[in-house]
Amino acid sequence: RACDKILSEEISPEIRASAVQMKLDALRTLAAMNPEDGKGTLSEFAQQLIDGGDPFLARLARATLFQARVNDFISRQDGDPEAWRSALRELLQDPDAGPETFRAARDAAGWLRQTHQAGWAAEALDMIGRRYQDDSDKDLAAEAVAMLGQATNLRLSQLARNVLADEPEAIEKLTDTMATLLQSDTSDPNLLA
Repeated sequence: RACDKILSEEISPEIRASAVQMKLDALRTLAAMNPEDGKGTLSEFAQQLIDGGDPFLARLARATLFQARVNDFISRQDGDPEAWRSALRELLQDPDAGPETFRAARDAAGWLRQTHQAGWAAEALDMIGRRYQDDSDKDLAAEAVAMLGQATNLRLSQLARNVLADEPEAIEKLTDTMATLLQSDTSDPNLLA
């Protein structure tokens, strides 16, 4: 209600974007807590923004819908990852997807990692890192490159766990992956360590 009150006023574009982001975040949280009631409200508001003619607000809406799909996947524990994958691909294909999209995608990848979905987190981090590694914003590009290293580290950790679990061919997969990494032209000291 507070966001609706703010949005009903004559306000600057910056304050409008901030209020829209707050409302999207609140609706996403409500949808995670009560999917039956909250999902429709989030979808309706997001669609209004997508159809509203403001490209920046439309990107915020798409990014929040992506985050909601990640929340759905996490809450099901056995859900199909294709819903969030396709939403992430769509998000990252936008040539104007800037820092706000990057942050939303990065945060959702972090949720996957926090819930011990390391394989899915690595996949998301890899997609995001590749999209932004050459961004004109040097700080954002540096963070994207670091994400690529995090994705590789997550994959290596999973391969090491497979070795400890005595899975078939786990040692070969781990050593092959490490040999490939050592032959690559990476200069990331964390990854090499």
